[in-house]
Amino acid sequence: METILGFVVGYLAGARDGHDGIERLRTSVKAIIASPEARKLAGEALTIAEIVARRASSQGLSGLGRSAGGVAD
Repeated sequence: METILGFVVGYLAGARDGHDGIERLRTSVKAIIASPEARKLAGEALTIAEIVARRASSQGLSGLGRSAGGVAD
């Protein structure tokens, strides 16, 4: 979460600093994407999406809402 907050603060500061700020922003984005925290978050999101997709395919499209609700719980 700290990484995402850092990105937002960096974006706001970078937007005010013109071209140099945008370059720092790009560097920050690359660092965030490569961070272990972002990779963990992406992995967890893929795991949840896989669970929902499996449940939806086994229950038909009408089961998608129930599957997503079950994962959220």
